[in-house]
Amino acid sequence: MLGSASNSVGKCDRSEALLAAIAHMFGALDDESLRESMKCVIEEVFGVAKVEKWVYSDAEGFVYGVPSVIEVGLLIKDKEHILLEVKSRVGRGDVYELSRVGKLYEKITGAKPRLVIIGGFMDKGVNDLAEKLGVEIIPITTESLAL
Repeated sequence: MLGSASNSVGKCDRSEALLAAIAHMFGALDDESLRESMKCVIEEVFGVAKVEKWVYSDAEGFVYGVPSVIEVGLLIKDKEHILLEVKSRVGRGDVYELSRVGKLYEKITGAKPRLVIIGGFMDKGVNDLAEKLGVEIIPITTESLAL
């Protein structure tokens, strides 16, 4: 069933996660359903599937240049703070945005976070920018395509 992250045999079906990413790109799946579908990938990578939300009112406009509410997935595992975004398609703007959110998070909490984007498809140049900005890109499958 598309959108369900549970797997009774304990092995993550990343092809189902990739199908969810495609469905999300074309509007057939909402953001929450995409995140739900990615739980198996998150659990496989980090050993936990529960992702909290860090919500912060950025009154000074640090991230976007104007006051806004910032929301990002947050995992804290073994004292490591991980800011996590799940995207069907990852663009350069997504990488830059998570980098800015990470700097804000460190400024507010004092903890330097690991920055991770799990994505299905990558725009051209995403990996180079991610490396420069310290953002880890984890493809949903090893067959993820650069667009």
